[in-house]
Amino acid sequence: MSRLVVPALMFVLLCLSFIQVVNATTDTDGDGYPDWMEQLCGTDPNQPDMPTKDQVLNAVVQKVIEYFSSPPEERQAILNQVIELVIVYFSLPSEELLVSEHVGYSGGEVNAGDVSVSFPSGSFSSSTEVKVYKVYENPFGENAISSAFRLEVSDSFSKPVEVRIKYSGTPSGEVVIAIGEKSFVGSLGEEEETYYFIPATISNGYATAEIPGMASLSASQVGIKASTTGYSFDLWVLAGYSKYETDHFRIYFPSSLAYSSAIEELGNALENAYKTYKNMGFSYSARTKWPMEVVVKKLGSGVYGYYSPSMFGVNYGKMEINKDKLDNMEEMKITAGHEFFHFVQDLYDPRSSISKAKGWFYNHYWLDEATAVWAEEKFSSSSNYISPVRSGNEFAPFNGMQAGAEIDARNHGYGMSALIKYLVKKHGESVLVNIYNRIRAGDHPVDAIENAAGDPSDWYLDFLKEYIIGNVYKDFTPLSNLAGRFTISSEKDNHTSFLQSYPDLSGKLFLIRLSYPDMPENAVMTIKDDSVWGEITVFKVKSDAIEYLDNGYDEVAISNLKGLQDNGWNLLILETNVRAISPYTDEGQIKVEVNVTNLTAIELWSGNWQGKFCWKLDPSEDPVCWNESGTWRATVTGTNAQMNIYDETGDLIGSGSGLWGRNPGDSISVPVSTDLMTNPINIVGTRVSESFVQGTWSVYDPDGSYATGTWSGTRE
Repeated sequence: MSRLVVPALMFVLLCLSFIQVVNATTDTDGDGYPDWMEQLCGTDPNQPDMPTKDQVLNAVVQKVIEYFSSPPEERQAILNQVIELVIVYFSLPSEELLVSEHVGYSGGEVNAGDVSVSFPSGSFSSSTEVKVYKVYENPFGENAISSAFRLEVSDSFSKPVEVRIKYSGTPSGEVVIAIGEKSFVGSLGEEEETYYFIPATISNGYATAEIPGMASLSASQVGIKASTTGYSFDLWVLAGYSKYETDHFRIYFPSSLAYSSAIEELGNALENAYKTYKNMGFSYSARTKWPMEVVVKKLGSGVYGYYSPSMFGVNYGKMEINKDKLDNMEEMKITAGHEFFHFVQDLYDPRSSISKAKGWFYNHYWLDEATAVWAEEKFSSSSNYISPVRSGNEFAPFNGMQAGAEIDARNHGYGMSALIKYLVKKHGESVLVNIYNRIRAGDHPVDAIENAAGDPSDWYLDFLKEYIIGNVYKDFTPLSNLAGRFTISSEKDNHTSFLQSYPDLSGKLFLIRLSYPDMPENAVMTIKDDSVWGEITVFKVKSDAIEYLDNGYDEVAISNLKGLQDNGWNLLILETNVRAISPYTDEGQIKVEVNVTNLTAIELWSGNWQGKFCWKLDPSEDPVCWNESGTWRATVTGTNAQMNIYDETGDLIGSGSGLWGRNPGDSISVPVSTDLMTNPINIVGTRVSESFVQGTWSVYDPDGSYATGTWSGTRE
């Protein structure tokens, strides 16, 4: 739909409140649509017919443009016509039932006039309702030379059926019957109407072609089948297409592109994709009908192309390419490689054709996207290519190999391309062939990977480690999605814990910031977890770098915290749940504990003391006094001090422990026991600055002996 349509409709609806429609126009064929409208929409004013919604929308756009480019005196009449078009648009039906019949095992023809469908005997196992609708839409524009019809059956038909459709005009170029089916397109993550072109035989104004038979549902799919309304296919006769064939591809494209070199380049890109996967060791034997069909048509503005499986089987899987993107051949080559890999995956997919076309039982969807995204680099001219679809999905490997797909399988797969790159780097490209051989055998995707690459419990941690340090893709930024943070900025920050839920084969990241100005030299961090399935890995990280340090199952100890901090590093902890037990989506809680020992700073102080000692040798006589001096040393941890006193010769004469102020202005009080006095010496003072202390000391014994003095010192 044109971007002008929505504002055009808004403009008209706003004016409906003020404008009275004047309908005084001619309707020659009496079909309810005036001649001017039929001419504008492209229908015949002389024959009763009905425009499609797309035709009316295009007419609205033309009239709105005409309104704004016309003089004021003409705008009223134009506006009336626009409003008439909008009223017609909302009154048009999207489809009309032409016929409804039941066809049994013996077969039969369902005839609706301009279209008929012939079912041979054995097409249905029992009586089946068949409906034919006329559909009022046209995605092919002028290339459609017939009305559109929809064939709806309540059950699958197992044999080819013949379709005969009336067309108009004189066909040019390739004439085909386009079969539209709602298929699940993995690259879009949703069902999309996709088209298969079948060459038609034309005779007496009718085009005839054969629709292939459909596969049957398995017993396990009956429940899903019961919830559906059957199967439907849209049918058109198309002309004005050209055809370009390579060894393995038939490319249909509008004849207006017939001389475009881009079509030849597209064919070469597809053949290169065919050759690339064959050389990797993949087999194409499951497809017996070549060439593969590729239709070049207008797709969504952000879509380059896609592969879609078919309810008719792998022989009818097809690709659609956006004609508006053919000028970007670099991206088109990458698209060809990605989407053709989806075809290769289809060949190895054990599900029925209907299940694949409907997206049922698709538990390896994420794996298909992961491998296809990885493969893009094989078709890029850039040596450092990284697929843009990885953006926003880089953390997928941490969400659980399979569990992450439970939320959004497609985007999970985009991010899990990192796993594929890791496995290919470790085992070679043949590992992918081995994985898909196991998928074909019916393995769960995690089991398929295990059978091809070993038990992921043994290597998933190594994958995450290599991914984190940038050895897989360079687009991963570990600090952008942390499960927890903790900052060590003081001696009190010596413990934290993180309790999280972990699916099988998943991981979480925790950042420990080192920001403690007084970080001791001997501080040690110990990280423990409480799970038998948990593994701990520690990295050092700063803004421009990340490096692996250590890992362990139960406990990891990191020393030299001060050295790490002084060099600008912080610590990143990866906790990995390596449990891998089917169905690989169970979750369990793991507690990660972080403890830091020796975090309190140790200060070493030393200095001098001096004073007078007075001993009372005889109670009846004056004391004997003399002067003494010496040195002292103190080891301070936090506010606790251990102090030793030495005489002039360096001999230890006393020791004690007490309070040591941490900040300038704080008090100091340390009692020291000596052999010189009965009572301890009471050393008191003040921390004058960060590196200088001073004070007095005194002691008084019961017998009248005493000693007093001063002391001072500095921090070493």
